Amino acid sequence: MFRKAAAFVVLVILAVGCGNQSPQATSTPSSGPGHTTAREHHAGAGKASGSSGKANTTKHATSGHPQPSPATSGPAAQPGHEGASPESVEPIQPGTYRYDTTGSSTYGGGFTQQMPSETTLTADPQSGAHQRSVRDLRDAQGNGSVTETWLEFRDGDVYLDRVRSTTTYGPVTDVRDFRPSRPELVGKAGAGPGFHTEFTMTSSGSSAHVSIDVVREERVTVGGRSVDTLLVRTDTTFSGDLSGESTSDTWYTLDRLLPVKERVVIDAQTSSGSFHSEYRAELKQLAPA
Repeated sequence: MFRKAAAFVVLVILAVGCGNQSPQATSTPSSGPGHTTAREHHAGAGKASGSSGKANTTKHATSGHPQPSPATSGPAAQPGHEGASPESVEPIQPGTYRYDTTGSSTYGGGFTQQMPSETTLTADPQSGAHQRSVRDLRDAQGNGSVTETWLEFRDGDVYLDRVRSTTTYGPVTDVRDFRPSRPELVGKAGAGPGFHTEFTMTSSGSSAHVSIDVVREERVTVGGRSVDTLLVRTDTTFSGDLSGESTSDTWYTLDRLLPVKERVVIDAQTSSGSFHSEYRAELKQLAPA
């Protein structure tokens, strides 16, 4: 069996992209705090993928009910990943991680954009109790989304401080910035499958209700190495000036908040347009560049 890793719920805000062509529009992120309510059940670990609050741009996304294919179970697990601790989660080792990526995004005008074949996650060095990471899904022309996440590590638990997503399509840029009214506990020490939590985040004009479940323990292969992971499913419902849903399955290493596989489906809409995105990503190597 896997050793229990600390439960973690990392908010990865997947941007609702820009739609039809329009003049340059760049939104300014909200600097004020949002509001968060939460409920959790301490049986295991979790991660959240959602989308955030304020946006002030043109062209966006479509409403829908994504149904990604269920993940396939891996072989029976052996004792956990090297260095894993049942009492805490450590920050991601600083550096850039590269992912083989497939998928596409379709905008309201019927335009479909293929995902780049390689995307990245960059983790900054830890600063005190905090760490910022950046998930970059942009193509060579700079179109796509960049998601910045700020986490706080305290007493073996993990708290969310902020998530900011910036999406660019041609001349249009959309920025959504979310901050809870106080750091949100998103990772509980000593956890495994069965963990469930849900909470609602609000910001100017929109809100996101996030539900996270740790589905199972699974062994996957990354760069020729077997790695013990937790598969986490996240369902997010958006309301307000952004409406729709997203569903993500993400496989995380036990000792750190490092995603090794992602399967994501997003359907969302605003008054400016609609957006549908599906993609899969697999980490190439466990060591950062």
